Amino acid sequence: DDLTTTLLPSDANDSKENDHRSKLIHVASFIVGCEFCERLAYYGLASSIVLFMEKQLNMSNSSSDIQYSMWSGMSYILALVGGFVADTYWGRYKTIIYSSCLYIVGLVCVSISAAPTFKQFSGDLVAFLLFFGIYVISIATSGIKPNVSTFGAEQFDDSNPKDVKEKSSFFNWFYWSTNLGAMISYTMISYICQYGIKDLGGKKWGFSIGFTIPSFSMLFAILIFISRSNRYVITGPNGNGTTMKSAIIFKNGVKNFIRSKKSFLQGAKLHWLDRLSVSNGGSHADSDVETVKSVWRLVPLLFLQVPFYIIYAQLSTSFQNQGCQMNLSLGSALSVPISTLNIFDTLAILLLVPVFDMIVYPFVLSVKNRNFSVGDQSKALAIDPLVKVGWGFVFATLAVLYAAVMETHRKNLAAPYEENLGNFSHCLNGSVDDYSKVKFQEYFKGKDEGLKPPFCRKIDGCESLNEVGLLDLSCIACDAVPTASSLSILYQIPQFVFVGIGEILASISALEFFYSEAPPEMRSVTSALNLICTGLGNWFTIPLIKIVNVGPKGEKWLPSDLNEGFLERYFYLLAGIMGLNTIAFIFWAKRFRSSNGVVR
Repeated sequence: DDLTTTLLPSDANDSKENDHRSKLIHVASFIVGCEFCERLAYYGLASSIVLFMEKQLNMSNSSSDIQYSMWSGMSYILALVGGFVADTYWGRYKTIIYSSCLYIVGLVCVSISAAPTFKQFSGDLVAFLLFFGIYVISIATSGIKPNVSTFGAEQFDDSNPKDVKEKSSFFNWFYWSTNLGAMISYTMISYICQYGIKDLGGKKWGFSIGFTIPSFSMLFAILIFISRSNRYVITGPNGNGTTMKSAIIFKNGVKNFIRSKKSFLQGAKLHWLDRLSVSNGGSHADSDVETVKSVWRLVPLLFLQVPFYIIYAQLSTSFQNQGCQMNLSLGSALSVPISTLNIFDTLAILLLVPVFDMIVYPFVLSVKNRNFSVGDQSKALAIDPLVKVGWGFVFATLAVLYAAVMETHRKNLAAPYEENLGNFSHCLNGSVDDYSKVKFQEYFKGKDEGLKPPFCRKIDGCESLNEVGLLDLSCIACDAVPTASSLSILYQIPQFVFVGIGEILASISALEFFYSEAPPEMRSVTSALNLICTGLGNWFTIPLIKIVNVGPKGEKWLPSDLNEGFLERYFYLLAGIMGLNTIAFIFWAKRFRSSNGVVR
């Protein structure tokens, strides 16, 4: 009997272990696959949208950067709505399904807007359909991003220690799949958008074909996700109005804090939100107040991530603008698509996540625990995620410092335009003729506005004509043709790799940290707050660009022709902001008390 009693728990544990092993492979892997397809769709569009705006809508560098930042930021800011809807009304499963269907509608609109046959109707109509499509995608993304990782984590049993460990692996593989989708987008799809496919309309149809691929990818995402519906742990909305009640508690707490100076005097003994609880004479349940407090303590650490995502936003904005004026040639027959350099960010993540997981982190832990005896409760079982986030900030700073040094070198190797070299910028607005004095002569003779080179003008007071009766060239001023430096675009690789390492340390760790520290009924909303920081990083890029383009002498740091600007100053500014932010992050991280009461 004793033997039987001993064996029964062992069998039960074996059964649990088998169930545990199957979760990542037979259940969570389908959620990871869905994330891969959705991110391939998103980055398939994001990787070339700036180039599309510059080439097809004739936007300047700064204008296209601002439009991209507005759209990308909105995609993340709206995540709070998607998290609220999932927690309060639909649940995560239904929210993901409905949002995915809306996603396809937006992608189809973007694909149509890029078709050359559609452009012939009206340039304004193209712009309208493009922006309508991308903002529909923003709304759709808001229902997926804050819920899909949380939904995947819910498939694991938190009462099983091995399941808890496997859930941590899920976050790694989840982020890994995100970057695998991005890598395909920044290689295959960006190449198609820039150069087209010979048998499918060539370069003329490049953007249209390239933007159609994400539509099919999103369709596959839906099919993959629903194919395992019978195996998912699906819960309905479990907020029970918690999100709304939390908002009311927070609002009332702020009012009391402003009205009463006692909040300051009692702050050491009584949290400013505790005054609202029933046990302290307030009108709100103690448990609801504790939920709000649990989220509030995360807020400083959440928003200290924003500068990191300002630097992350440079992957698709200033880094690409810089690449436009570099040498894209890898020989006489091969050129690098500008947005393809993003692959080195994703490659760094795909290759180094296993290295950090299996080599770097275990080594750091072994060094940290070297002085502890076996079984000592003080031994660390894992590296504090906030420590990893801090090191991620350091690598982000290194990325923009390197970019600044490299930009100075790039400009030193830039030469004036020569027709026989064809060394004009690869993101040139219009054509070289738009900078031609000869073309301006032809325009001036006939005064046909449709022939006027937009970057040339007549010098005031100069009326001299040449021997054939045309306006003399000395009376015409044209902007210099933006030229590409002879410096190879491959010199950009380190800055992309540094950002990738920063993501491994900061983004993945933050994803796991904020999930584990959030109240269960507020996990989608907390995940959304984490995503909002990404959106704010994109949005804060906008005023930064505006500010640096209004210099004391009217000089622009980020003009259309970077050879005439000071992009390196912009990168040094970002490095300074990130450095100060890292100091502030260390200050707050050291004072953070986790949900289990541990002070870091």
